[in-house]
Amino acid sequence: MTSAFGNGIVYSPVRCARCVCASPIAALKRARQQGRLWENQAFLDDLDRSLELKKEELERRRLHYEEVREQLARERDRILNLLLPKRFALQGEAQVFPVA
Repeated sequence: MTSAFGNGIVYSPVRCARCVCASPIAALKRARQQGRLWENQAFLDDLDRSLELKKEELERRRLHYEEVREQLARERDRILNLLLPKRFALQGEAQVFPVA
């Protein structure tokens, strides 16, 4: 296993003792608060950087999600309003022929 912080030390995922954290950001914040008592400054700086990276990744994914939704909405409107009506439109006038 390799280090996420590039210093050669392998860190296990951080879990709160009292509760199960739903997100890695909450776990990193909790580890940062607890770390003031027992860790060196380099580890705390690594936690801070990791926290910032996670927040940036979350924001990047949220923006990407919104862009994809907008693109899909535009494509849906284009298909429903332009492509399908032209596909099923009559090519000329409707003709009726007598049967008998």
